[in-house]
Amino acid sequence: DIKICEDIFGPNVYNLKGKTTRKVPTRVETDYVDVPRDILKAHKNVTLAIDIFFVQGIAFLVSISRNIKFNTIEDINNMESDTLLSALDNIFNLYSKRGFNVCNVLMDMQFAHLEDELLTRGVTLNLASAREHIRTIKERARALRASLPFKKLPHRLVLGIIRHVGRWLNTFCPKNSISNIISPRTLLTGVKLNYNIDCALEIGTYVQVHDEPAPTNTIEVYRTTGAFALERTSNLQGGYYFLSLNTGK
Repeated sequence: DIKICEDIFGPNVYNLKGKTTRKVPTRVETDYVDVPRDILKAHKNVTLAIDIFFVQGIAFLVSISRNIKFNTIEDINNMESDTLLSALDNIFNLYSKRGFNVCNVLMDMQFAHLEDELLTRGVTLNLASAREHIRTIKERARALRASLPFKKLPHRLVLGIIRHVGRWLNTFCPKNSISNIISPRTLLTGVKLNYNIDCALEIGTYVQVHDEPAPTNTIEVYRTTGAFALERTSNLQGGYYFLSLNTGK
């Protein structure tokens, strides 16, 4: 019964706050996967479908490549040209680092004013829409939201949910993609799925995070802080973002 209780409720929070010490991080293994030559040769030139959608007033720029089926999601503060071009440059650079070349983008009329700037980057703009992909993201985000016990979602948690959905859409090989073995995520980042790292925490999980206090003799300074898990970071050692329940940051 005690073991079952520990599985349900986890370790004693008061002990964590009083006794936790920082552990030496594990060694990071850099085992990147190269893009296969045949894939790079056949699909070097990439066409992206790009659009903007909103979740609780937060704007997201979403893209998906036609054949690779890799998606990106970036939150943007406004619709100004400089903001949009900066987000697009981040997407283009991601592909170029892996040897791909973004040649065409399919976007709706609200992006028409970027046509000249895109041409200077060697990218041709064609006016179209990516609504089907947006629907997929929103449906999965809505399902994830339904699993969380919170009545209201902080701004940062909304961002975490959308990024979490985007990451997992890239993790497995979709239908009609260019490979049945290598996922879009591995093709564009070189990183393989690792269950122990990528599935360590569910978004919204309550945790105690290590908090390095200033040297003091008082017993009022705790060594951990209550928080809940957000999305995975992009590092190799399996880091996560957390939302502090003390500060809201």
